[in-house]
Amino acid sequence: MNLTPLAGPSMMFAFIWSYAPCQLPTGLMLDRWGTRKTAARCIALWSAAAALTGTATSFPAVFFTRLLLGIGESPTFPLVGVLLVIGAVVTLTMTHRPVGAHLAPSAAAA
Repeated sequence: MNLTPLAGPSMMFAFIWSYAPCQLPTGLMLDRWGTRKTAARCIALWSAAAALTGTATSFPAVFFTRLLLGIGESPTFPLVGVLLVIGAVVTLTMTHRPVGAHLAPSAAAA
């Protein structure tokens, strides 16, 4: 695969471009569908995207799979935050959305 010097950083940023903005919507999905269903769906997408990244042979294919990888991995911040931090203090009902809103800026800044 012939890549320009800008291709590497672009592929790295493709992940962040989808990961950070998708945290709030996936926090809403976690609230609506629950942690098990949402986590299972997102882990399936995450796994498929990781496998497809390994088979990609062109820059657009790798870029697209990195976008999918970010979408699939995006609920991990709200999910882990709820389970580890807030879950010890509050019930798990309707806590994913605030955690996603709270943690999304820190992921966007990374």
